Amino acid sequence: MIRIMKKYTLNFKTSQAKSVAMSSYPGNVFSTDDYYITSQNMVVQETSIENFNSSMWKGLNATNFVFEFIRNTVANRLATSGAEWATVFSRLNSGTYNNQFMIVDYKRLENKTVQPGLLTVLEQMPNLIVYADMSEHLKEHTYWYNTTICYNSHLNLSPFVFLSPALGLPTMCPSSSRCTVKAEMSEWRRRMTSTLTTRPLVRSSLRETTTR
Repeated sequence: MIRIMKKYTLNFKTSQAKSVAMSSYPGNVFSTDDYYITSQNMVVQETSIENFNSSMWKGLNATNFVFEFIRNTVANRLATSGAEWATVFSRLNSGTYNNQFMIVDYKRLENKTVQPGLLTVLEQMPNLIVYADMSEHLKEHTYWYNTTICYNSHLNLSPFVFLSPALGLPTMCPSSSRCTVKAEMSEWRRRMTSTLTTRPLVRSSLRETTTR
């Protein structure tokens, strides 16, 4: 089916973003690959993150949840900032279709200067959602780096999560025993080699996005 860029303008009283543009297919009311531009001058995109720990699926809530694409759609309409988007999206987590969302609020880019709130990063797993303002990281490094593996060590759910700090990427949370994953260098090399050969790195920035 033809891939198209579409725009929905809906003048709901509660909507902060009256218009949302997205890459999508004819007949779909959401993007399917989660790339959105809202009239609040915000861009929302994601890349999926893996859950290698099957025991975490026990955290799924089968009675009180809303699926990801609906929470995404609602957050796009109600949010005026990255923090608001993350707050709305975090409600009634289904724990399915788990992603790292990158929310860029261009209202926080003043005179080409990065302001707090420009980049908000959210990660979802079956029983937990974490998010943080990563604008300072973006300001320092000029890009946001994603590997389809959890960036935040609070999501300590698989043996592969240690790859992020091992590759020189700081965690969102302060350094502590809870946040830092330690591994022998030999084990790190073995896992990194086996993982990166099957899971290509993804680099996302304000200027370009390379998708899987």
